[in-house]
Amino acid sequence: LAGLPILLGDTHTYSQSFPSGLGFTGITIALLGRNNPLGIAAASLLIAFLDKASAVLDYNGYEKEIAT
Repeated sequence: LAGLPILLGDTHTYSQSFPSGLGFTGITIALLGRNNPLGIAAASLLIAFLDKASAVLDYNGYEKEIAT
């Protein structure tokens, strides 16, 4: 909820530029963290690392979906 104004932009409405699949990432993080605040923090760091590491795979010619 804290980052929602940043995602919605200046108009504070959903638009075509809203990142799709964000809710599924949140569900994945909640399940990996087992709905424990510390577990959710660790799971979110893991997912963020995998997301950023997939950019290197894409740069080297591999499919970035390998990381996820």
